[in-house]
Amino acid sequence: MSSSLSNLLYHVVFSTKYRLPMLRTCEEEVYRNICQIIETQGGHILAINGVEDHLHIALQLLPRHCISSILQRVKSLSAKRINEKRKSDFLHWQRGYGVFSISSHRRDATINYINSQKIHHAKITFQDEYREILKKSQTTFNENYLWD
Repeated sequence: MSSSLSNLLYHVVFSTKYRLPMLRTCEEEVYRNICQIIETQGGHILAINGVEDHLHIALQLLPRHCISSILQRVKSLSAKRINEKRKSDFLHWQRGYGVFSISSHRRDATINYINSQKIHHAKITFQDEYREILKKSQTTFNENYLWD
């Protein structure tokens, strides 16, 4: 082949530390920061949304990207920016995250799912939603290590 082509799509989920409702007062600002950080790294945001204690991101990355490095940067820089602006130790993320590949034919459904988070969470808790995502993606997990 004369060129390398890819379509690497990811669904990312992570929460605030202890699932505290910290995003309630800074949600849009956090989303803007995360979008800027990912775009600066050469990624592309397809959707970002959540509720007061967690968020979902659909993104596209290039093969040269390391998803764990991107997410470490997203979490550390977004919290740092919010905390510096507020001059406080306000926002902290949980240590881990969930990242799941998105097949091309599930791209639009995943984006719609992320965009409807507020409606979705009127019916289901974050913990139940996350367990459901893990089960649907056939991800092995130990309940003792899911929450911090």
